Amino acid sequence: LPYDFELVQSAVLRLLGIHPTDGLEGYNQLYVGQKLALLRLIIDGACDVERVAKAAEEKMNRRSEWEAQYEREDREAKKATRKKKDEQRMRVRAQLEEKARASVQNVSEEGETPEITEAVSEAQVNAQLTKQADAEACNGPVTVISRESLNQNEGELVVSLELQAAGVSDTG
Repeated sequence: LPYDFELVQSAVLRLLGIHPTDGLEGYNQLYVGQKLALLRLIIDGACDVERVAKAAEEKMNRRSEWEAQYEREDREAKKATRKKKDEQRMRVRAQLEEKARASVQNVSEEGETPEITEAVSEAQVNAQLTKQADAEACNGPVTVISRESLNQNEGELVVSLELQAAGVSDTG
């Protein structure tokens, strides 16, 4: 629908010709046709299809770029983590194989026939990796001891703490 520019022009001139504080009163004095013409002009300006589409497209493009960047960084981080785990697995496997070779050499030097050792199994590598993870979590090596050893160590600790609390030296 074409604009009725005469209605728009007369409404704009009338509103611009009054003091800003009287704007609402001036708007209420406009004819219905003038109000509708102004409303249509404002809506068409706000809903300019080309501008709105361009702004929406730019926003979607930026979002797509951010998502792609996040996915790239996430893939790189996962790749680095996987590479680090594979390198650690290879080091552990090499250490276990070296220990196995050393034990075979020690046995052969003693004059006994060495047993043919099989390759280091994946279960052995996983067990060693678990030990290393536990040691890292505890800030030092982790030693697994039997229940009897634990009870004995606790008993010795209790006795030494009681002696310290009583003020008696180790020699009596």
